[in-house]
Amino acid sequence: MSRWFKVAFLVFIACPCLLSAADPERVFRCGTAEITLEVPTQEQWRAIREVRERDRSLPEYNVGDTRIFWVWDLSVMPPVDIQISATCRAKGDRGYVWVSDTEWGTAVDQTDVDGVFTAWEIATPPESIDPTRGICQIAETVFGPVPDELDNDPRVYVFFYDIGSYHGYTFDGFWNVYDQMTDAEAQMYGRHSNECEIVYLDCNPSDPDDPYMLGVLAHEFQHLIHWGADVDEVTWVNEACSQLSWFVCGFGTDGAENAFANNPNNNLVSWDQTSGDYGQVMLFSLYLYEQFGGAGSILEIVANPGNGFSGIGAALTGLGYPWDAEQVFNEWVAANFLDDPSIDRGQYGYVLFDPPPFKIQQTFTVFPTGLQSASVDEWATRYYRCTGGQVQWNLDVDPGAEPVSPFLAATDSGDALRVIPLDATENVIQARITATADATADIILANHDSAAAPVTVPFEMRDETADDVTPPFVREASPWGVCGPTAYAEFRIRDETGIIDAETLALLVDGQPPSNEPVMEPKPDGDLFVMLSLSEVPMDQVVDIEVRVSDTAGNVMTPFHLVFMMTGSPQPTATPSGPTATPSEPTATPSEPTATPSEPTATPSEPTATPVPPTPTPGCDTLGVTLWMTSDYFTPGDPCACTVTACNPGSEHYPDLPLFVILDVYGLYFFAPSFGEFDYFEIDLDPGDVEIGVLPEFAWPEGAGTASGILWYAAMTDPGITQLFGEMDTWEFGWGN
Repeated sequence: MSRWFKVAFLVFIACPCLLSAADPERVFRCGTAEITLEVPTQEQWRAIREVRERDRSLPEYNVGDTRIFWVWDLSVMPPVDIQISATCRAKGDRGYVWVSDTEWGTAVDQTDVDGVFTAWEIATPPESIDPTRGICQIAETVFGPVPDELDNDPRVYVFFYDIGSYHGYTFDGFWNVYDQMTDAEAQMYGRHSNECEIVYLDCNPSDPDDPYMLGVLAHEFQHLIHWGADVDEVTWVNEACSQLSWFVCGFGTDGAENAFANNPNNNLVSWDQTSGDYGQVMLFSLYLYEQFGGAGSILEIVANPGNGFSGIGAALTGLGYPWDAEQVFNEWVAANFLDDPSIDRGQYGYVLFDPPPFKIQQTFTVFPTGLQSASVDEWATRYYRCTGGQVQWNLDVDPGAEPVSPFLAATDSGDALRVIPLDATENVIQARITATADATADIILANHDSAAAPVTVPFEMRDETADDVTPPFVREASPWGVCGPTAYAEFRIRDETGIIDAETLALLVDGQPPSNEPVMEPKPDGDLFVMLSLSEVPMDQVVDIEVRVSDTAGNVMTPFHLVFMMTGSPQPTATPSGPTATPSEPTATPSEPTATPSEPTATPSEPTATPVPPTPTPGCDTLGVTLWMTSDYFTPGDPCACTVTACNPGSEHYPDLPLFVILDVYGLYFFAPSFGEFDYFEIDLDPGDVEIGVLPEFAWPEGAGTASGILWYAAMTDPGITQLFGEMDTWEFGWGN
């Protein structure tokens, strides 16, 4: 399944609301990350567990019970262990709420406790990925199970006390790794343990049930989960997941993304305990969540024993995603600045969040600019802007051997925004922009390296006319991906002059000419869309496609390579016919997909034959859905129907599963069964399979015009609509006279 299909479904089922940030004046402090103490290594934990008693158990508590806890006195550094008395004020299936006795009736009352208990056990805000679940369940869904190291009690202790401050430096909460040891084991490190899964939160001056503090609870709870899966994960990845926990549980953000936006030249992988660090990793984890399939991928990242980019890459490649840390980083820093998911395959923006404007280091209005010099930190970026309505901008960059990826994001009032990477051969980016007052060209310099010092990049913006340079074909982005059940490689090529008049398109698949002819289709935004059937390529095989293009003016594009991975089970699909004219965009949302689209200006040649209708795969051996129509090309009078079969090969009953069936008409999405803006079927999935009629059979009408590349998507999700449930499927079809 291609990454775009999975991203599309995340977009389709995501909450449409943009989450608001918390009070920007408040600076979040996570004691887990910022209080550095000696902690056991993986090997030491293994040794500890080998010698400890296996059958010990602490009592289960009830509301009103009182006990003595070890807590940190944070008025001194390093913190000192002290003992305080606390009382259990709430108890549920997943946790207790404990409050320091000295704070009860003053800083904390029963109303506060009830608010915390509801958020933890029962419900979260509408902006969460599942408002019908509490923090505990949502975090377990996204990050993994809660460890139960010592006390044989599945409940987590949510503990409120006055944490205090050190020379005015305050903490909102923390998680203490020593609580996962027995007290005797902790004393070997000079510490004490409460011998239970516990999260500590401040209650003075903060209100415990304030949304901000509930976000802190979600953040610190993720640290506990992450420890259970990977005890030595690097700080920036662990904190990234905790910031994401704050977000997916519905409490917005801590506002730290504003600090990062004001200083994007900040090293992603270096943790300096700044507010910008928190904002940076929050956006990166949210980007991974959106681009790589949601909760399922984050779950694998947390569980993977590898650390940093190594662990992230291992987790995602294990799920079938091609992983290139440098490319993902480059696309992420562009997404932070552009925030436009409509570009290309959606990698240049966010769906669930609206990031703040990112700082432009310098704006140029006079050209040529002369030689400039940019200093870019490791795993960081800088942004520059050119404006003034020049006819053509030409960016010369000389990164040399340095690991810097330049991009140019060019736009004006009459042109679609284009994201153009550097021509690595010529060290130049060329962009022809219509001469308007609001034309802009934004330079993005991304340094994807872990060197010891920042990289200095010289660059210059020139303003020759279009006649001064040869306009090469360049690809708008790096369109690597996963090729799914339809077994097609799809990519776009752009001629920066806006003239799409390709004379030749030469492709090599693993060094050999493809057995299938590619389909080429010009797009309104100036792209040349190319689709190549890879149905003969074995599954789970990496495919290298070399692309060469020349145009009628004699311009020759520098060859480039695309890498695809074949995954999934291919469905029977007819080989598409040759190039077709682009049908006009539908002007209104149809009440039923039988509505007649507007007539295109040209009609493609008659197809050689109507493909034989494929037969649904018999049997039921894979959890998921199969989508099929009576054909993939319709002419007047042909029988047309659309059906989805949901398969449950196991013995368990799954009630109330949402089934999404979405019709994609050139970027307009219609949700069955109503074919409105958002809708889905709700099914009870018993063992075996169930057939759902999406379109009852009808005769394809006369006068429907022609179209190709129309898509169906079908997938089940969990009841909370937070992640895919089983395999999804797609179907592509078209029609003509």
